[in-house]
Amino acid sequence: MGVDDLVVAGSHGFDIWSPTDEQIGHDVLDDFTDLIVETTDTLRTRLDGLDGVGIEPKRASVAVHYRQAAPEVHDRVGAIVDALLRENPDRLAVVPGKMVYELKPAVDWNKGKAVLHLIEVLGLASDDVVPLYLGD
Repeated sequence: MGVDDLVVAGSHGFDIWSPTDEQIGHDVLDDFTDLIVETTDTLRTRLDGLDGVGIEPKRASVAVHYRQAAPEVHDRVGAIVDALLRENPDRLAVVPGKMVYELKPAVDWNKGKAVLHLIEVLGLASDDVVPLYLGD
């Protein structure tokens, strides 16, 4: 990103990277590779044949984009995502967005907790430090 000492977090705080330490972990940030692969495969099977629907696997989530789908497909995509969530209530949660559903591990973690974790890990808990959060 062009800033040598910038620590960044993405994917709802699941992916934290430091230029000096590289990946920064947390107890809740287990390896979710198997869950994401399984979820991606299930979505590919269930959404197969629905034109305009895209699946975007990430490190700790998988997004289902339906912006390019015909309006009559939108409810079908929602029903498929809802069914998958009902089948995996302790494993998956959804982050809804504009024409996208992002399925992530059902753990007590979010962007705010990632910021608080960074403050602690980087030793920045002092009155002269103000965390800056940029993103949606």
